[in-house]
Amino acid sequence: REEALKSRDEFIKLASHELNTPLQSLLLQAQMMKRDLNRSEGHIPDQKLTKYLSREVSQVNRLTHLVQDMLAITRLGKGVIQIQRSPLA
Repeated sequence: REEALKSRDEFIKLASHELNTPLQSLLLQAQMMKRDLNRSEGHIPDQKLTKYLSREVSQVNRLTHLVQDMLAITRLGKGVIQIQRSPLA
């Protein structure tokens, strides 16, 4: 039981770190966009806006994959997902 609690705590620590990284990146991008809007009287050049949005989409995709992986791990632990092993060619 103690080992299970230790494993759970380690997983939560790792998951928190992995989720926090893209969230901080999204926050930074939003702050930079806001700063640029304030400096340029509400207009950001299309190229710069595209760059910001591309980075934000990338971080949202990263968060989505992390959450999907976490859900898959919980399903695996409950026996909902079964792994079928086969030899590699």
